[in-house]
Amino acid sequence: MPLALSLVLVTGIGACRGSTPSLEGPAPEPAPRQYSADQVFTVEVWGAQAPDTMVTFAASSGRSIVLRHGPPDNTVFAEVDVPAGALDPRGGGELVTLSIRTLPGIYGLTLASESALTVPIRLTFKYPVHFAAPSDSRARYPTDVLFEQALAVALVENEGARFRTLRSTRPASDNLQATVSILGRYQLVAPR
Repeated sequence: MPLALSLVLVTGIGACRGSTPSLEGPAPEPAPRQYSADQVFTVEVWGAQAPDTMVTFAASSGRSIVLRHGPPDNTVFAEVDVPAGALDPRGGGELVTLSIRTLPGIYGLTLASESALTVPIRLTFKYPVHFAAPSDSRARYPTDVLFEQALAVALVENEGARFRTLRSTRPASDNLQATVSILGRYQLVAPR
């Protein structure tokens, strides 16, 4: 009888424990898609605009470039991480120049250089303070949180007529990051 009693107790204790919730990995990011301009909401930015910048550096050393909103808070707007050798200097020189122009009123920027981009770079938009969901997005996304979850970094093509989303990740709260393989204009967008 002690063996039978032991089996009953073990079975009973196991049944009372309930199920252990499974741990789920992060949800996969949506596959890149193309949208026309009327199919996306663009993230608005308020407060002091982050200034444009032009950075010259040795191509062999790479560079991390941080753009900040203006005073009084100076929060980070975006980071551009350029690995060593990512920009190929023209004419065999050592120095490369990367121009970064912010887009007034929206979370976006334009990356430009006379040097060819030979290795992808990493672009991270940071929006802890100056983030604003467009007012007409409330019908689809009732809260800022739902709007933020739908965001992706997009390459702007055809002078703003088309947006190609990139596989975007969230390395930290209020950060959206993508790997950029061509220079051009990039914005934060959400599908309509």
